[in-house]
Amino acid sequence: MRFSDLENKEIINFSDGKKLGLVGNCDLSIDLSTGKILEIIIPEKDGFWDGFMGKSRTLTISWNSIKKIGQDTLIVDIDSEDYFDYNEE
Repeated sequence: MRFSDLENKEIINFSDGKKLGLVGNCDLSIDLSTGKILEIIIPEKDGFWDGFMGKSRTLTISWNSIKKIGQDTLIVDIDSEDYFDYNEE
């Protein structure tokens, strides 16, 4: 599978149905010797000023946490306590 096949997919957490982001907006951690994806690194959605002031958090999801890759979505299963709240304002 190529990254271009994944980039427009929405990442959804199975345990609570929460949208975590788009694969295309994420970074990937790749094993350079095998070319396999190890982790998906999702940047926190924050306001302009937080990013501008250097404040940023990320959510790292192990490739092993991916349960299903569908036509439009990538389903992961992580504890909701393990990631940041996108609804903070």
